[in-house]
Amino acid sequence: MQSFSDAYSIDTQSDYQKVGGKAHHLSILSKIGGIHVPEWFPIPCQIMKAFCIENNLLTDIQYLNELAQDYQANESTIAILCRHIQEKIKQGTLNFQIAESILAKLKKIRNSEDDLVVVRSSGMIEDSTITSCAGLFDSILGLKTDEEVIDAIKSVWASGFNERVILQKSKFFSSLIDFEMGVVVQKFIQPKAAGVASTLVLENGFPAYEISANYGIGTSIVDGSIQPDTWRVDKKRGIILEQILGTKNEFHHFDQHEKLIVSKENQKDQEKFCLNRNEIKKVCEALRKIEDVYLKPIDVEFGIDPQGELYIFQTRALVENQSTTLLTIDRNETKSHVLLGEGNYAIPGVATGRLVYVESWSQLSSGQIKLTDQDILIAHLTTNVWTSYLDKVKGIITCEGSP
Repeated sequence: MQSFSDAYSIDTQSDYQKVGGKAHHLSILSKIGGIHVPEWFPIPCQIMKAFCIENNLLTDIQYLNELAQDYQANESTIAILCRHIQEKIKQGTLNFQIAESILAKLKKIRNSEDDLVVVRSSGMIEDSTITSCAGLFDSILGLKTDEEVIDAIKSVWASGFNERVILQKSKFFSSLIDFEMGVVVQKFIQPKAAGVASTLVLENGFPAYEISANYGIGTSIVDGSIQPDTWRVDKKRGIILEQILGTKNEFHHFDQHEKLIVSKENQKDQEKFCLNRNEIKKVCEALRKIEDVYLKPIDVEFGIDPQGELYIFQTRALVENQSTTLLTIDRNETKSHVLLGEGNYAIPGVATGRLVYVESWSQLSSGQIKLTDQDILIAHLTTNVWTSYLDKVKGIITCEGSP
């Protein structure tokens, strides 16, 4: 008979269907030259399914699956059942052979018994191209003992059965029973500064590197407890387009007892940026290398250790949206084109369309000229009375003007 450990080997290849979204992306990340990733290993999704079978959870999950077919009608019952399943998972027993295999791999990524590790979720619907599910699953940092790691793995599995996750699962999966969660066990890096970064500006899609960071570990940014320092960097020339000094009134770190501490930041450090220009350059270079592999916008979580080494903890392709492409232009590139006119801008942006010159407001009010949503207005002067005629145009070019 095939043994349990043979059937559910944790040496499985890092295939998306086997290890989930986060581990899949870490596998890609680890193969990119010049990118430093803390040592890690995946626990495949099948291990969770086997655990649920051994701990008699399938009947509860089957019932939850039936209720989730009409989530709104069964919301209160789902909430109760979710808490019940979560508790059974946390109190469940992990197969001895599997536990031993996990601990053997854990030993390989530690340089000493004092090294801390992180246990992260790696769900099938996590960090995909259609949904990120950011913040729905647990990640547990600063783990030291073998017992803490095993308990954290079960807690991460249990986080797959909170009500918000079930709602998301019901949208993307026909059966919750077919859903298993992978887990990532990763060596913990105690950074002097950490944050998140992306290859576009998230609020408007502008194609620049966007970096947000704070002192200490990145949880203060992820949980939104502070206003971080932010930089937006030109992707072609590496020039900082904008930098915003955050309040950074607190930072998170682990003390000598492996306890997460929230400390108040001193005023001197608050009044300066937590990353220097060389560190910003390192983050941008890492973003470029990763985006060159993905060929689409990505974001990362990163940390910089006390020696100045940049580590990328995780990455994902950003969820695609249906917004129109944002048009941009490089001022240096305009030098090779014929200059039609120049001036100061009130609102930055780029547009293409039909240029329509309007000499006076009466041409609009009389209907002599009718502007469309494909037009760019050119006028010597605009005033407030023009407003009702300008709400749909792509752009406005004036010497003087309101709005």
